[in-house]
Amino acid sequence: MENLSHLVNLSIESEINQSEEINKVKQAITNLINVELKHENGKITGSSKNYKDLLIIYENLRVKQNIAVARRILRKNIIKDSTHILYNKQAAYVKSLVICENSNESSLGPITITITSDNILNFIDWIAPRRKKK
Repeated sequence: MENLSHLVNLSIESEINQSEEINKVKQAITNLINVELKHENGKITGSSKNYKDLLIIYENLRVKQNIAVARRILRKNIIKDSTHILYNKQAAYVKSLVICENSNESSLGPITITITSDNILNFIDWIAPRRKKK
């Protein structure tokens, strides 16, 4: 894992539905990213300035070989110096990291990870590098 020399801010959030247990939503999130979480206003939120907190996702992208999907979504979602990616909440709870194209793909709502960086393209190249052509 190489070092990123620029500033990266991470935020994560997921709404809590009335049918959900708060601790289960927290567990789903910590199966994705290891940050301190807060429960407020019907949401679980967390943030970090350390890109290494994304190590679980970084490694999972390589194991499941879905780097190309993550790269496409992260690049598609760029707005100025940030991007985001959605994960299926129920799948994350059972440690299966499933990327969602849109929020409707997760029936209880997705877990949203937003990344802000002074060089967002460099960050995307790190977490989801372009495949080398054979």
